[in-house]
Amino acid sequence: MASTSFAKQTLVPMKEPVSSYTSYPPPLARYEDVVASPKLFLATLEKLHATMGTKFMIPVIGGKELDLHKLFVEVTSRGGIEKIVRERRWKEVTAVFNFPSTATNASFVLRKYYVSLLHHYEQIYFFKARGWIPVPSGMQVEGSNSSLNKYQSIAPNGKG
Repeated sequence: MASTSFAKQTLVPMKEPVSSYTSYPPPLARYEDVVASPKLFLATLEKLHATMGTKFMIPVIGGKELDLHKLFVEVTSRGGIEKIVRERRWKEVTAVFNFPSTATNASFVLRKYYVSLLHHYEQIYFFKARGWIPVPSGMQVEGSNSSLNKYQSIAPNGKG
């Protein structure tokens, strides 16, 4: 009888891991063109958010609308958000915006908005990634930035 009780306890179906790879939509313009044209940048950014079903709005920091184009150009000209964070150069980006002294959390908010509004755009237009895999919270890399660590992008060569 003990063996049947043991069998009942151990016969739990195992869940198969499910791939959560998500393809990015193809870029609608070249990186050089979106950097050169704020209007094209904004149009393609809005279209990306609509396609991905994510919320898009232009944030206000220190009483002014955030220039998302300027933010994108500043970050990508330095190699992308992950490189800037890794090299601890985020203050350089924040300094370009000349936020009022009353915007005490501007650096944090700016980074938060970049990750939520521009990270996927950066992956598509700057790095030419084809897709991404959300990384489960329990599998984050120790010592890395938690807000960036939830994505693993797939480059054109198929490697993350």
